[in-house]
Amino acid sequence: MNHVDTRAVVDETAQLGSGVTVAPFAIVKAGAVANDGCTIGSHAFIASGVRLGARVQVFSHACLGTIPQTKPQPSREGFLIVGDDTVIREFTTLNSGSVLQDRGGDGTTRIGARCLLMAYVHVGHDCTVGNDVILVNGATLGGHVVVEDFATISALVPVHQFVRIGAYSYVAGGFRAVQDVPPYILAAGEPLRPYGLNVVGLRRHGFTAEQFRRLRAIYRLFFRSSLNTAQALSRSNDLEPSPERDRFVAFLERSQRGVIR
Repeated sequence: MNHVDTRAVVDETAQLGSGVTVAPFAIVKAGAVANDGCTIGSHAFIASGVRLGARVQVFSHACLGTIPQTKPQPSREGFLIVGDDTVIREFTTLNSGSVLQDRGGDGTTRIGARCLLMAYVHVGHDCTVGNDVILVNGATLGGHVVVEDFATISALVPVHQFVRIGAYSYVAGGFRAVQDVPPYILAAGEPLRPYGLNVVGLRRHGFTAEQFRRLRAIYRLFFRSSLNTAQALSRSNDLEPSPERDRFVAFLERSQRGVIR
């Protein structure tokens, strides 16, 4: 049974699963989808192209799925897909994907499952945010940013358009990310640079002593040797084969904006 407050505005064509709660003064536009167990807080705005997975929590005054903040503005809304069990806190703004052909997007912004987006977070158009990601208060993603699984972007961090943030990495609060941040590392400073492995985060996610040993060898090759990135990549086959090595090398090989050093 759904619990839709009589003071909420829910279009009759919006699709609500079972057990959905919509608080007073929330707005759910035509065609929006909220799957089983979702909660939509007071004064939240859910645009037409939004697809919420099961048990997504949208807190008060969050604004989901509005058109990209670009010039020219798209003539219509794209899509915003949010995975199961994600929490979207107060005043967060999540733009839909761009439907302008010259923008390079497919019209969809994607947020994974089990993410936590704290208050005042902004995710721009055509971003892809993986599973189990944490975006701390005021983190801001420009268009086409990719954030991989289990990454954390701390408070007030602006991430430049098209930048990629690697899996299990941590970007410390208040610093700018204008180049790609490789997996597994702690990034801080101005300009942003590696400050060792994300030891606390990796331990919390159950990384073993053997995995830490392999990651330290990777870190030494890429960030503590005299080699530049291209030279280190050419030597990466000397490292012990492992999923960690393969993920790290693949990330650097795909980099378009360069990686922090």
